[in-house]
Amino acid sequence: MKDKVIFFILGGAVGSVAAYLVTKKTYEKKLNTEVDQRVNSEIAAYKEYEKKKKEAEEKPERELTPEEKAAFVEKPDLMEFCKQKAEEHQYVNYSDSENEKIGPVIVSEDEIPMGIEDEIVRYRYYQDDILVDSDDDVLTDREIRNTCGFAALDAFGRDENPDLVYVFNSERNRYYEITLDSRTYEEAQQ
Repeated sequence: MKDKVIFFILGGAVGSVAAYLVTKKTYEKKLNTEVDQRVNSEIAAYKEYEKKKKEAEEKPERELTPEEKAAFVEKPDLMEFCKQKAEEHQYVNYSDSENEKIGPVIVSEDEIPMGIEDEIVRYRYYQDDILVDSDDDVLTDREIRNTCGFAALDAFGRDENPDLVYVFNSERNRYYEITLDSRTYEEAQQ
């Protein structure tokens, strides 16, 4: 009986080793074939590249006809081009000397670039001097100072909409919209 168990275990071990060796040899052969194919395709692509490069070097450059020369427009000066684009899109140049203030600056709604409505951070300011974010989390003094600034909380009523203040924070490169709420924070939470 012991002999049968020993032969069974030895047969399983020999079978496992044989299966491992066959599998290893099969996958090595497959891997080598794939590597050879990849190398051959890379070599062929490189030879094609070299052939095209050599053909391009051998071709003499031809002169442009007057019509072709007229089709090329002279490039504008880079600074002029940037100024033109800035005027077209009504960009606010915060690097001007009059706008050198770093940190939160109160801006009008017209100064906010178009297309960034989803990026504006929205806050709500209650009558009991509590500022909350869009998740109704109360902002600390430090958070207010680092985001929209305390001056914004006293700026309601200056623009077309007396219940809105817009702030640009140049340090964070972010716009903030603060809405004045006529309720207290406790009333809003009920």
